[in-house]
Amino acid sequence: MDIAAYIHIPFCLRKCPYCAFYSIAGEPPENHDRYLDALEAELGARASRHIPSGGASTIYIGGGTPTLLRPQALERLLRLVRDHLAGAHTTEITIEALPGTLTREKARILRSAVNRVTLGLQSTERAVLEGIGRAAELDALPHALQYLRAEGITNIGIDLILGLPGETLAGFRQGLEMMRDWNCAHISAYMLYVEQGTPFAEARTRVPHALATRRLFTALCAALRRRGFEHYEVSNFALPEHTCRHNSATWRREPLLGFGPGAVGTLYGRDAALRRYNHASLKAYCAAPLGAYTEEQLSAQDLFHEALLLGLRTSEGIAEDLADTFLDYMGAQRARALRRKLDGFVSSGLLTPGEGRYRTTMRGMLWLDSILVDLFM
Repeated sequence: MDIAAYIHIPFCLRKCPYCAFYSIAGEPPENHDRYLDALEAELGARASRHIPSGGASTIYIGGGTPTLLRPQALERLLRLVRDHLAGAHTTEITIEALPGTLTREKARILRSAVNRVTLGLQSTERAVLEGIGRAAELDALPHALQYLRAEGITNIGIDLILGLPGETLAGFRQGLEMMRDWNCAHISAYMLYVEQGTPFAEARTRVPHALATRRLFTALCAALRRRGFEHYEVSNFALPEHTCRHNSATWRREPLLGFGPGAVGTLYGRDAALRRYNHASLKAYCAAPLGAYTEEQLSAQDLFHEALLLGLRTSEGIAEDLADTFLDYMGAQRARALRRKLDGFVSSGLLTPGEGRYRTTMRGMLWLDSILVDLFM
């Protein structure tokens, strides 16, 4: 059975004002070492029980900023990945990076284990990046690309956020032309959602209107489609053969192990699933790497909602007979109601049928949240 693995690195240079992920800024290097000690203990105890002899199918190292680790710590992290998670059947090992944290030395270290890198840029507009304290990343990007490619790492992606304060359609279109020169194989573009507890929320930061953000998204889709990118998930675009296999496995609801503070993983059975949440606390994790977690048994309703949410986000869509899979939970009457709703969205141009599946149209992607709210009811 294939199983994927995720490692969370919680360290950042600074906390971005929109970020709701667990991360901490300004930690001294000795705390990085304590974290790696705890990670080694967790990997040693859990990976041996769950990871098959051929290794995890895919491995994703996210954060936070994994490449913030100093070279010796980064080498140790990747050694742990090789020793506990990777194997002959591992097809993809991704690491997230900030352009400004990459050096020639770190790129050389990444080559020892990593075959895919995603660079967190967030915007191509300098004024927008200045507003979130990340303008230096735009200047560092060409150097980061050079360092990675010099080490033979060519499967490189760029992460963007649409709808940051100050973003304009004219500036965004200029950025799309810049991106052509970067020659990257993957683009992720997530629409900004201001979550409670973030600095943006606490300061009641004004962000572009949803209509303006949709225009950015439409412009991005059109530009990338002309360049041969496949729009394989609402927020993800890839050149042929360069989709993110790890994320695709997650959207297909394949088993996932999560390691590190704040990491989440799910083990799926035939009719049930167990989700594990590592506590989002570096202190708790370092004190008890095998005990700082909670578990949740997912209900049939949870699994149904997840199947709808993740399936309709992807180009694979959902099976027309999805309701039959959850018939014991839904009952015949609710299953018929679901099919009527899906057919209604087809009639309104938000979904399209074919090959035994429902898929979200371009217009449907812009209104996916509303579609899901209706389907969940």
